[in-house]
Amino acid sequence: MRSGASFAEIGQLLRHRSIDSTRIYAKLEKLRELSLPCPVSRLRTALKRYVGMRQGLGYKYDGPARRLSSFVTFMEARGADTITTDLATEWVTLMGRQPSWSIRLTDVRCFAEYLTHFDPLTEVPPVDAVPGRRTKPYIYSEIEPQALWRQHFRCRRPAPLDARHINVCSD
Repeated sequence: MRSGASFAEIGQLLRHRSIDSTRIYAKLEKLRELSLPCPVSRLRTALKRYVGMRQGLGYKYDGPARRLSSFVTFMEARGADTITTDLATEWVTLMGRQPSWSIRLTDVRCFAEYLTHFDPLTEVPPVDAVPGRRTKPYIYSEIEPQALWRQHFRCRRPAPLDARHINVCSD
């Protein structure tokens, strides 16, 4: 057809019994030319394998799979094939509030650690790549609350203290 041959000539060459068969093949060929390729990125393929592996080990993994799919879409939009700390940090902080950042960072870190076995250029973002982790609470020793009480009563005009201000657990 591209070279100007008629349907009859093409049908004869392909040994079609009917010209209608030739027309059907011509329509399919035209559709194939018009269709766009749908490439699946290397990261998307790796994500499917990773999620399948995690689910095969018994993890439900719905939430992380959704978040990582969003991350891979972000990477594909950037044209990136390899995870870098900068891109991971950008995606982690892109949406949501600080409390969700550590969850998203953990998902990306685990996926990146998995990918390092197949792609040595993959960077695993450090744990402290984004702020937002709660600081560890200070645990008082047995002596410190007593010292606080003594100091309180040494003041000339001590402010009233009650259980709302200092909660001391004793056995």
